Amino acid sequence: MNYLEIILNGYESKKNSLKHLDQYFFRECEKAEKQHYAAAEFFDGCFDVVNGLIEYSEMEYQKRKGELYSNINLIETNRTEHVLKEGETIEQRKRESIAFYKDQLKNLKPAGIPLSKIKKTPTPEAILHWQLIEIEKAIKAAIILKKAKLFEQLEQSGHIYLNEFKEMFFKKYGTPNNKIINDELSEINNFIEKAESLSTNETFRRYCDINRHNIKSRELEQLVEYSRLKNDYYYKPERKYYAYFNAFFNDQTVYVYSRYFLYKDWLEGLNKQFAPESDKKETELPETLEQLFEYQNFLIPKVPIKDVYEHFKILTEKTNKFDEFYLTNEQLSIFIKSTFIDLKPQKQKLNCKTFIKKDIRKVFYEFYLSNKNHELNLIQVKQKYFDILNNAFDGFSKNDYIDFHKT
Repeated sequence: MNYLEIILNGYESKKNSLKHLDQYFFRECEKAEKQHYAAAEFFDGCFDVVNGLIEYSEMEYQKRKGELYSNINLIETNRTEHVLKEGETIEQRKRESIAFYKDQLKNLKPAGIPLSKIKKTPTPEAILHWQLIEIEKAIKAAIILKKAKLFEQLEQSGHIYLNEFKEMFFKKYGTPNNKIINDELSEINNFIEKAESLSTNETFRRYCDINRHNIKSRELEQLVEYSRLKNDYYYKPERKYYAYFNAFFNDQTVYVYSRYFLYKDWLEGLNKQFAPESDKKETELPETLEQLFEYQNFLIPKVPIKDVYEHFKILTEKTNKFDEFYLTNEQLSIFIKSTFIDLKPQKQKLNCKTFIKKDIRKVFYEFYLSNKNHELNLIQVKQKYFDILNNAFDGFSKNDYIDFHKT
């Protein structure tokens, strides 16, 4: 790969303003990866070129600086000839010459490199030294962008693991209570307490001692990884960049992040939902939909509350023949919270005076068809979904179960 060409193309495209040059190097890295170059290989190649250019510029600067000091020394030691002006003494000429060279030293800065020396073609332009420094900064910024993408992958993978933890939780416990939740939290908190009782240095020392003898300790690997995540180890600029997710993070990173950060947060939120009524600070409906969506769906754990809302909100948008909405927004929230979150359905009258049962059943039957495969227990699933309708709204009875599918 021609890294010099990549550097020069970036400079040529952005020389009037080096803003967003980091985005350029990030895109070039993405292209390089498609050609099977590693990100580390790409960035190291770019650094080698730009650092070489910076070193050449600084070398030329030091060379010129040495020449100026040498000229001053020759004058001070009377080893140079002087052409005197009329009436001028040698001492005056020496003072003026020394002042001239010192003034040049004072204003001397690395100048950069003429492009003709790099491209081997005649051109009056040059890459200035400060531009080379900005290019180096842009490459470092591109690495941060690359890291950010890896952190996005960590977040996505962490939530996949989190969903697996949730599924295992509900398979094991069914409908939970505070004791069950606290028992789960206790195991997690014991691990965290142990991890935080060890200094990061102590954890790493023990980890290295074990690995030195080829002994694998899963718990210690997780303690190490927890310390890294807790102390923002991966965010540090000196942390090496790599092309592949598992080469940047430790093998245990996703597990530790999902269990001891995401899953812990989820259990703590769950605990609040199951707090005894006397302990709850807020027993009214959430003030916003966003707050409602944060709740866990205990009736169908794999289906987010937001998906429940999106399905049933049609009842607040469609009307009967008298232009009456089937439900108000408040009724919809009461239905969702009491049925899916509290597991204590609050029976309500529909908002309209008259309605065709088939129209309402259709909405609930479609909900059954869309979500039945998410059930953990497949016994009497259809009955369960009919009961969602029957237990929540007046006007229906067990006789409607026979016609549940007739839409």
